[in-house]
Amino acid sequence: MQVTTMIKNGLIVTPMGVVNGDLAIKDGKIAAIGELSSEAKEVIDAHGQLVLPGMVDAHVHINEPGRSNWEDYHTGSQALAAGGTTSMVVMPLNALPARTTAAEFKRHRQIAEASPTLTLPCTAV
Repeated sequence: MQVTTMIKNGLIVTPMGVVNGDLAIKDGKIAAIGELSSEAKEVIDAHGQLVLPGMVDAHVHINEPGRSNWEDYHTGSQALAAGGTTSMVVMPLNALPARTTAAEFKRHRQIAEASPTLTLPCTAV
């Protein structure tokens, strides 16, 4: 299997526990975990290091619309990505008006999806 990136010798954190081994990435997705011998364009030695999935910030205050000068989806998602966060749960009360109805949730989702740096899909919960 030809993979893009191979992270070797890491302590890989999974939902089932920590695995001491390698992690293969192909087409931007995890392709395999274990003791792997695949060739890769990039090899990262993670000996003694934790290999974690992208983190979720479950308490984010995005203030758009209404208080975008405090923080909007553009600046907020840039800051989260810089810290390794791949998903966020936005608190409902900081925007004007607040995201307390289905209609406002849908409007805020459209604003987030139109943000120039928010590239992950927005999923309604």
